[in-house]
Amino acid sequence: MRKKQLFFILSIVVCTLCITACQKNISDNTSSTPVAVPISDSIPVSTDNTPVISSIFPSSAHGGDTITVKGKNLSAAISQVQITINNIAATVLSVTADSIRAIVPLNSGSGKVVVNINGNAYQGPEFNY
Repeated sequence: MRKKQLFFILSIVVCTLCITACQKNISDNTSSTPVAVPISDSIPVSTDNTPVISSIFPSSAHGGDTITVKGKNLSAAISQVQITINNIAATVLSVTADSIRAIVPLNSGSGKVVVNINGNAYQGPEFNY
């Protein structure tokens, strides 16, 4: 019985030491006054809104099939977007900030997909006809 009591007391002492050893040391020099951080020292935030084309699905299709161009910062206005496949214009069906749906032009053949947004061309991956 005495061994159990000794083991119990020893366990409590070890646990107490572990808990108190894990406490964070707080310096007396701490202040509750907010500190201003200059903008130049802060983490930079990207404000780059350049359109990026990441993928085309499916990557292989035929004339009349619908493809989806995936990316980011794509225009949300269908009137601002044109797509060409192998330098042949595709019909744009819908546009969001991260995808464009279009119809593959007949006899376009394989080639690069280029998305024009407000007159600026952004080249996508290779498309297989």
